[in-house]
Amino acid sequence: MGNMTKKFIIIFVLFFMMASSLFCYKNNRTNTSQTLELSDRVEASEIKEEPIVKELAFYIGSHKWYIDRQEQNDMEEYKKIKPIIRDNTILFPIGVVLRKFSEDVSWDPVGKTISATLNGESFNLSINEKKVSVGDEFFNLKDDIKVYGNQYYLSAEDTARILNLRFQVKNGVIAFVHQDNHLDEAINYYTDKYNEELSNIKDRTSIKSLKIPVLMYHLCLTEAPPDELKGMAVTVKEFDAQLAALKKAGYEGISFEQYYNYRLYGASLPEKPVIITFDDGYENNYTNAFPILKKHNMKATIFIVTSAVGQQGVQYPHMTWEQMKEMEDSGLVIIHNHGSYHAAMDQISRSNMRKVALGGYTSIEHHMGTRQIYVFAYPYLRYNAVTIEELKQAGIHMQVTNLGDWLREGTSMSDIKRIRISHGTSEQELLNSIK
Repeated sequence: MGNMTKKFIIIFVLFFMMASSLFCYKNNRTNTSQTLELSDRVEASEIKEEPIVKELAFYIGSHKWYIDRQEQNDMEEYKKIKPIIRDNTILFPIGVVLRKFSEDVSWDPVGKTISATLNGESFNLSINEKKVSVGDEFFNLKDDIKVYGNQYYLSAEDTARILNLRFQVKNGVIAFVHQDNHLDEAINYYTDKYNEELSNIKDRTSIKSLKIPVLMYHLCLTEAPPDELKGMAVTVKEFDAQLAALKKAGYEGISFEQYYNYRLYGASLPEKPVIITFDDGYENNYTNAFPILKKHNMKATIFIVTSAVGQQGVQYPHMTWEQMKEMEDSGLVIIHNHGSYHAAMDQISRSNMRKVALGGYTSIEHHMGTRQIYVFAYPYLRYNAVTIEELKQAGIHMQVTNLGDWLREGTSMSDIKRIRISHGTSEQELLNSIK
C-alpha cells in the first residue's frame, strides 16, 4: 500500500472519529428532548410555554388577590401590586408584577430595560422603545408607559399580554385569564365570590338612588374649643358618640376610592355608606381621632397641606409622615391632598393651581406611596368653574368643593359637597342631617 493511500485512510478515520464525537456531543446537549426530523420541525415562536399562573383576580373593593382561585393572604406583599387609575386607564406597576410572577428580574438603568425569566423564557421590556420580547416573540405596547412614585406602570391590557393572559373588568373585579380557561366562567366565579364575601351588600340595582353623606371635620380636641373655632372642631367625647351613633344606625365608613370604583367599575358598596373627612392634617387627628376610628372600625380620609407636615410650635401642630404612615397601614385612613400650601385656588393663576394640586401629590406619593386616584379638597372652600376645569385637565379624579347636599349616583365627581360637623352637634342632630 503506497504512502498516499495510507495518508488518505488515516485522514478518513480521523474525520469519522471527529464526526462521531460531534454527534455524541450534540446528542448529550439535547438529551432532554427528542431530535426532530426536518419534516417535524416547528418554529420556536409556535412553541408556547404554559404560564405559571392561569388566573389572577383583584377585588377592587377589598383589595384582595386570588391566584388560580386561591385567596392570597399576604396582604403586605400583594398590596404592592395594587393598581392605580390615570386618564381612565387601569395601570399596574410592572416591576412589582415581574418580581412576583417571574424570576431573575434585573434593571439596566443605561438602556432602560427590564429583563427577567418569564414562564421559562427570556423577557425584555425596553422602556424607551415601548417594545417587549418574550422568547422569540416581539410586540409593541399598546399604551404609554407611565411613571409614578419612581415606578413604571403599564396598562392592565399590556400587563395581561406580557403574562400571556386576557384581561376584563366586571362588577368590581379585575381578572386576568389564560386563553385555555373560559373567560366568562372565570369572571363570573370571581364576581360571585366577591359578592358572597360582602354579605351586607345589596344588589347594585337596588342602590341606584343611593345617598352618601360626606362629613367634614378639622380638629378633634380633648377639651371644648374656643368660640372662634367651634365651627371647625369637635371634642373627643363628641366624635366618639357620633361614630357610635353612625354605627348603631347601620352606617359604614368608606373611602373616596370605593365610591369611584363603584361608579366606574361596578364595585359594591355597603347599604348605608358614609365618608368621613378631616382637613389640614392636624396632629390631633392622629392622637385623638385615630383611636376612635379604630374603636368603631370606621374609615376616614384626611386631606393634608403638605408644606405643613410635621409643623410644631403652633397652637395645633400637624402630623408627621410617620404618623400618617401608621394610620394608612391600619387600612382605616387614606391620605389625600389639600394643597402644597393652603391656597385660595380661585385667586391664583392656572399654572399655580396645578402646582398646588400636583405638587401636593408629588410630596404625598414620595412619602406615602402611589395613590390609586387623586382627590383634592379646596382650601377655604374657594373654587370656581375655572379651577374645576383646570384640575380636571391636570388629572385630578375627584374634587371636594363646598358645603351642601349628599353624594348621589349622578353627582359630578368634580363637584362633591360635604356636611360640616361642628362643636355642639349632637348624635341625633348628626343623624337627622344625613337622613
